[in-house]
Parts: sequence; C-alpha cells; structure tokens
Amino acid sequence: MQKNTDFGTLLYNTNSIPKYMVLQNLIREGDPMTDSERIEFALAKELAYSCYTIRRDAFIEYAYRWPSETLYEIFNMLIRINVSMNRNGVILENSKENRVQMRILRVLLHTDPNSKLFWTNKLWQLLLSSSSQPNKICFLYECLVAEQLPFDESHFEQLLERIKLISNLESIQQDSIISVLYIYCMRKGDLLKVEHFQRVFEMLLNQQMDNLQSETRSFIQLVLHKLALKCEEKKIVVPMAVALKTPPNIVFENKIIQTTIEVRLMLPEIMHAYPSDIILHIINAPIDEYRRPVWVDPYPMRLYNQFRKVFAQKSCTS
Repeated sequence: MQKNTDFGTLLYNTNSIPKYMVLQNLIREGDPMTDSERIEFALAKELAYSCYTIRRDAFIEYAYRWPSETLYEIFNMLIRINVSMNRNGVILENSKENRVQMRILRVLLHTDPNSKLFWTNKLWQLLLSSSSQPNKICFLYECLVAEQLPFDESHFEQLLERIKLISNLESIQQDSIISVLYIYCMRKGDLLKVEHFQRVFEMLLNQQMDNLQSETRSFIQLVLHKLALKCEEKKIVVPMAVALKTPPNIVFENKIIQTTIEVRLMLPEIMHAYPSDIILHIINAPIDEYRRPVWVDPYPMRLYNQFRKVFAQKSCTS
C-alpha cells in the first residue's frame, strides 16, 4: 500500500509521463481476482479499495491536470477502446472486458460536464450498446450521456428526437434513453424554461400511449411524477404537470425490474457525489474496481445496500 501511495505522490509532482502510459494505467493496471480471492481480499481489507484502484485513481488525478485539448485526446481514445470492445459481441459479467469498461467509465465520469469539448455522438452509440451488457453497467452510461450532453437548443432537440423514436428500439434501450432525459432534466432543471418542460411532458405522455412494454410505461409514469415535483419545487408552472404530482399507484411483480427503476430514479441524486463508485457498489461490481463509498447519512447507505443485495441475488441465480 505504501508503495502505491508513494507512486501517487510521484505522479502528482511530475508532468513528463507519456500519454500512452497514462492511458494504459487508467484501464489495465491490476490483474482481475477470482471470486475466492476477492472474498479473501474483502476480509483482509475490510472492504476497502485495492492498491490497484489507488494506482488508477492517481493516474486519473494526474491526467486531469493536463490541458483540455490533451485530455480530449485521452477521452476519445477511451471511447474508441470501448466502442471496439462492444463490437466483439457479448461481454460476460465481471469478465476482463467488462471490468475494463468499468475502469473507462470511472475515468469518463470525472470529466467536466460544463465543457462542450468532451461531447461526442459516439456516446449515444455506447449507451445503446450498453443496455444489453451485464452488471447494469448501463446506469453508468446513462449518467455519462446525460452529464456530457451540452445544454443548448440543438442538443435539447436531439434528446427529444431520441425520445420520439424510442418505439424503434428494444425495451432495454428505451429505458436507457428515458433515463438520460430524466437525469438531464433533473440535473439541468435550473437552465430549462417552461417551454422545455412543456415539451418534455408532451413527449413522454405521447410515448406512454404508444405500444411500449408495461415496465417502460410504468417507468415513464414515475419519471413524469418526479418531473412534476421538480417543476413545483422550482415554481415552474406547467399546467399538465399539476395532475402528475400525485404518486402513481404501481405494483411491480418482478423485484429486479422494480429495483432497476428505483435506481434509475435516484441517479440524479447519486450524481451529486461519486457516481461511478456508488453505482459500481450498487450493481455488485467486483470490490477491487472501485472505492467503497462511505456515507455520513445512514439512510442512503441502507437503501443502496438493499439495491445491491437484489442485484447480487440476481447474479447468483442467473
């Protein structure tokens, strides 16, 4: 541990490490552990994060001291690596490829959402391809797209156009697109005007009447309710939102579906902290791939751990 701490200090005090070396260490450092090794590691370290996570985090901090243009090159390299991995077919849960994706997403979610420099339409491609990936890693992509999508009229229209065409997508992809819209509106609510919210409500209500699966329609109902409460909080008057402030009465028969929707509804709140590590904890990712979150308030900790147990049980039975 001391060795890696010293290495982090070295990174902080130098500016001469080649980009390719930083890129390699961001995603390749540390060999994956077996299940039994992870159990032993968790007991030995009391579920702390591994020395390899410390080393990768040191490289993240180092990389983010580079100029934006240089960082943009790293950003695009990581996206290209991710795109190429998705082309190789199905990625198994906790496989080497799946874990490299986790590492890439931890890096990308550190980027400044206020910088339009880092937005690329390839993120939509990654989002749609991630929906079928294991570990609910799509949560991370949804946060990434919603945060990086710039706030201006053209990109807002682009987002609504995605919603308009969701009937052409698979149900799991539909949920991801709706999740992006929800996070985007909740996180950028201070920037949205009445007409923006009006169009979002109209679009979602129209989609709710479309031929979507019941789970997706239920998700839309809950999103509409949350957005209606957001409008009330911000004193934004949208007439059609008034009736949506009443919580919808929805009963889920499938615990996995219910938990997936509940997690998505909490993503805007999770984005205030360390989203990648909290989400990786919730989806029961290997403990040596993230810093174990520590909460001062016990309520979110209990709630996130409940979500984690559901996904862990699903992994055991699948």
